[in-house]
Amino acid sequence: MRQKEEKEFHQDSSWSWVVAMAAFVAHLITHGIVYSFGILFLTLEDNFNGTKAELSWIPSLTTGTLYLIGPVASIMINRYGCRAVSVVGSILGFLGYLASIFVRHLYMLYITMGIVAGCGFGMVFLPAILIVTKYFNKYRSLACGLALSGAGGGAFILSPLIDYLIDTYAWKGTLLLLSAIILNCIPCALIFRSLPTTKTISRMESLIDDQTDQLREEKYSLVQSDKERNYNDMHLDYAECQTVNDKLDEKTDTNKHLSGRGSRSEEDSPSDPVIIEIVHEDAIKGKVIEIVNSSNNYDKTRKLPESAFTRYITLFKCSEVSAFYVSQFLFFAGFYLPFIYIPDKARGHDIQEEDAAWVASTIGISSITGRIVLGYLADRPFVNRMIMFKAALLMTGISTSLLPLFNTLWLLLIYAVVYGVSTGITLSLTSVVLADIAGIDLLADAMGLNNLFSAFGSLLGPPLAGFLYDITKNYTASFLASGITMTVSGLLLIVTSFCRKKNIDQY
Repeated sequence: MRQKEEKEFHQDSSWSWVVAMAAFVAHLITHGIVYSFGILFLTLEDNFNGTKAELSWIPSLTTGTLYLIGPVASIMINRYGCRAVSVVGSILGFLGYLASIFVRHLYMLYITMGIVAGCGFGMVFLPAILIVTKYFNKYRSLACGLALSGAGGGAFILSPLIDYLIDTYAWKGTLLLLSAIILNCIPCALIFRSLPTTKTISRMESLIDDQTDQLREEKYSLVQSDKERNYNDMHLDYAECQTVNDKLDEKTDTNKHLSGRGSRSEEDSPSDPVIIEIVHEDAIKGKVIEIVNSSNNYDKTRKLPESAFTRYITLFKCSEVSAFYVSQFLFFAGFYLPFIYIPDKARGHDIQEEDAAWVASTIGISSITGRIVLGYLADRPFVNRMIMFKAALLMTGISTSLLPLFNTLWLLLIYAVVYGVSTGITLSLTSVVLADIAGIDLLADAMGLNNLFSAFGSLLGPPLAGFLYDITKNYTASFLASGITMTVSGLLLIVTSFCRKKNIDQY
């Protein structure tokens, strides 16, 4: 029974795909509602008579809180697991939308739909990303793309559905039905079972003399070189360790070559710490299992800091991680604007609301294509997914900068395809790129900080765009500012990589 359980719950297993599909549904519900807010925006504007800047604070607080809760959610995940955190988040999202039905003033929606529902969505969003990233190794990019394509699927399905519900049940009935839909995240959360912790063999570590502390920068190796020597009395000196280390270098290089990762640059895809077991042919004759960590930066005395604050400081010390966070802040400052304001822009050009809803749906279905197809390509050894990530950021920003020129339904649909594909690549590769840069062990903390920076961008972007509209009475300045910030986010990563490569060459 134990062997069957261990076989079922490991990376890249059949159960891993069940987890990915559960994450897909969770993203479909939570982000589908967020991406479809542009349809609700028009109805709330008619019922509460607020300015666009005032109304834009609702989706801004929703998305901002969704990401702002990230560091708290990561701490809770490390303590209680993805399953429990996701269940709590589902209940919070349900309560937020249910309470919105009884609201009479616009500012109360800031609390119910904005903060409460945003916290709930964030506590579903982060576990759904982390659990998929941890359940996959070989097909990580594809699986993350598949799971996150639920967000695009949600925009495709829920945008016309919300438009229909508003026409049939008015805005209060629509929020009631949406609150019931959010509860369906609970069955998905129950599937987010944590992977069993891998226990490494450390019996021989206590036998290594204090002098081996000088080898911290060397690979950690344990070996029995003399079959006549008693296992418990074995002692390895420096010369033996150095000889074994040279042999294990050859094993490590062979392993990297066979894994297909050798062609990917260390800058873009640093290898995760991998435990390699080299089993001798005849264990009965006194030979034993040898354990070695193949990470080039591995320190055998290094342990993950117990304090979350210390782990955060460790992440900030990496220039690539810090630049990535600033890039995410700039990206999310402009990311949600098309979802919120395109329906209103379309109405200003005499495009029917029903047709405008299909623009958001087109973004959603295009996003699915980008996340799955290009997510699959990102796992190929000949593809540099960091370059793909940067190119997607530039494509998103440049296309949005040109959005003020698109004044017909067909031009908006073309933009929706480009925007959906490019943002689909960006969002699906975020956790994968962070895992490459920060390492899988720090991924929960890295994603928590990433969500924090994304939150500040999401909080500032929509209200600023609404403010620009109230001043200029059109969306030209709003979409131009959105496009510029997302373009700069891509350029920042390109400059960071160039400077890092230049420093390496000089060294």
